Amino acid sequence: MSTLAQEKGLLMDRDLTRKLSAAVKGAPASDWVGAAVALNHRSMPHLAAEVTEEGLGLHPREDGLWMEHIKAVAFYGEKLKEVWEQLHGAKRPPADREVLLALVEYYQERDAEGTARLKRVSAAKRGARFQEVLGHYAMAGHDFRGALAAYRKARKLAPRDLRLLYHIGEAYHALGDSVRSMKALLGVVARERHFVQAWNALCQLHLEQGQEDRARQAMGMALSVNPRDWGVYFTYADHHLDEGNCERALSILEDVLELQPHTVIAAEVYNYIGYLHYLE
Repeated sequence: MSTLAQEKGLLMDRDLTRKLSAAVKGAPASDWVGAAVALNHRSMPHLAAEVTEEGLGLHPREDGLWMEHIKAVAFYGEKLKEVWEQLHGAKRPPADREVLLALVEYYQERDAEGTARLKRVSAAKRGARFQEVLGHYAMAGHDFRGALAAYRKARKLAPRDLRLLYHIGEAYHALGDSVRSMKALLGVVARERHFVQAWNALCQLHLEQGQEDRARQAMGMALSVNPRDWGVYFTYADHHLDEGNCERALSILEDVLELQPHTVIAAEVYNYIGYLHYLE
């Protein structure tokens, strides 16, 4: 039985049920992209990876599916390597292959190669995906104004892509503009209440502003969508560490381990726990 089939009883809501039901053999690529986006919004990357792998078997040249697949496997080094090799060696590649390769290289932290690749992309192909990936590289380089400009250009080209509004909120946060960051993130969850990362970002903003009640509400919304999401736990652990409360941070991390996260996440948790013990 597939991972997706095993976990259906735990994760389903009406919207996700509808989108996953539409992603079947013979369905257009847009239905597969819709299912993958819904899973990534809910911070369920391992399930999104399964859906996108199946979808790409049917629609191997669909840029949107490749984009979602790369995001789904972003923290799995071997998977990223496989994706890079598949895209690089494809005889009939997707139209945005160079942008997609640059996205893989971004997650692999091959910044010099990725930025050089983006510079070679022709003006005619510098669409929303190009601007989004350009924004990611700018954020990684701490060029937050450049990142904001890129994300805003991307949003003009793809106004219905809520992920871009989320990135705009993150860029404003990095610039220290909590008002505009809050507005952007609230705009995301107003349109898609299942967007877990946006709830996590709102939780962080509220904690920074000392709004404990609102932070707990945002955390509750994130966990109501995906009770196995690790991001919001790390947000609270970071907050308690900043407050000098290592014991509370450790308790939060132990809660994550009780959720039996995937190996990559578990490794991050153990590294964090080791760091807390070092501080003691």
